[in-house]
This record gives sequence, C-alpha cells and structure tokens, in this order.
Amino acid sequence: MEVIELRARYEESGKHIETLKKELENSQETHRNYMMQVQTLINQKAIEAPGAKKPWYKFW
Repeated sequence: MEVIELRARYEESGKHIETLKKELENSQETHRNYMMQVQTLINQKAIEAPGAKKPWYKFW
C-alpha cells in the first residue's frame, strides 16, 4: 500500500515541477520583454535633443 502512495506522490511532484518550470519560463519571458521596453525608452530619451529645455511642468 505504501509503495502505491509513494508512486502517486512522485508522479504528482513531477507534474508540479513541470508546472513550475513553465511558470518560470513565462516569468523570464515577461522580464525580458519588460527590460527590452525599458531599454527602448532609454534609447528614445537619449535620441531627443540633449540641449532642448522642457517646460518646468513636464517631468518626462
């Protein structure tokens, strides 16, 4: 009886590990996309005229 229970727990653990791996991959992809977006914004900001002064009420 114990062997059957252990085998079931083992299989369940394997499925859970696969689910966690997929979630990790999704999280890494989201992070990568976010960093690319931030880099794009930084590059756009760098391309703007460096000497151009903005009005005091525009923060970005």
